[in-house]
Amino acid sequence: MRKHVTILFLMLFLIEASQSATVHGKITVEKNSKNGIAEAKVFLVPISGGQNSDTVVTDLNGDYKLDSIGIAVYALTVMHASYKTNAEIVNVTQSKSSYNVDISLTKGNGFLKGTVTDSATTKGVANAHVILLQSLTNGGDVIDSIITDTSGKYFFPKYQAEVHIELRSKPNCI
Repeated sequence: MRKHVTILFLMLFLIEASQSATVHGKITVEKNSKNGIAEAKVFLVPISGGQNSDTVVTDLNGDYKLDSIGIAVYALTVMHASYKTNAEIVNVTQSKSSYNVDISLTKGNGFLKGTVTDSATTKGVANAHVILLQSLTNGGDVIDSIITDTSGKYFFPKYQAEVHIELRSKPNCI
């Protein structure tokens, strides 16, 4: 009896193992481009049939890999602060064990946010002046500025990541 249970368990394990796949690909700046986007977030969320979601971050070349993906229909969504979000539908079936899904992103209006902190106390600095510069050449062109909130936080909606931030201390601070 014990031998039969072990064999049954082994068979179920092999069947389950054969019903998973790998989803991999490259996230690029433009379609058919080799310019990968580093640190893009890739989300795999089941639409029907699946139970588990998975998330990875692309490497320096824009490559990603999701292992042990069960049979289901998934939404593969890619997000990055400097690009518009894009998604593809992936139908993982028993007949295939590997899916190559390359996705291209287009430049979009991202956002910049952060916290200005005092290096001595690590507390947020209220009323600090944060300036957004388009370029660092010739001192840079100011494109926006904001004052931090009471906890030192700032938020610039609708800006690309190529802009540079210059922090200027609030008056009477050293």
